[in-house]
Amino acid sequence: MSFGGIDYDADELNELHRRYEIGDRIINNDIYISKTISPVICYSHIDLSGSEYSFNKVEFKEDVCLYLEKIKALCDNSIDELSSKDSKREWHLFPTRGKKIITELKRHFNVKKIDQDRVPEIYHFALYTDQDKADKETGKRSPRIHFIVGNHGMLYPLFYDPYHEINSMPENR
Repeated sequence: MSFGGIDYDADELNELHRRYEIGDRIINNDIYISKTISPVICYSHIDLSGSEYSFNKVEFKEDVCLYLEKIKALCDNSIDELSSKDSKREWHLFPTRGKKIITELKRHFNVKKIDQDRVPEIYHFALYTDQDKADKETGKRSPRIHFIVGNHGMLYPLFYDPYHEINSMPENR
């Protein structure tokens, strides 16, 4: 097959479209490339389980149009462009780190352990931020979308975090 004047055989296309699996090693150069090009969104790892950070929540149904607007804008840019000084405040696009995300990854992928060198690169962005701070008790939300940065510009939405809990507090980092 030929795309953009370049011939690919079936094995090369399969490698380009190979889905990330937990435990796969993604080298720094692939992460760099994925952050500098317009991404492709792959929903094969989205959490629809009904768990605490699932997209299958009433709160997400209220935010779905805004989510789609943000995903479209993300696909028209790159992570690096949206992490720039001009966009940083609007997007709140940052790496997700800490114990809480590791706990959620293990639960979601049904594994007991993820080796430190196999933890995927995960980022999150804000749908919006409540000025008074997110709080489950009051229902004030500041939803974050957490996603894996995969190979070849593929991004994998994982979790919908309506109250900004996964990456919010220093004890989670």
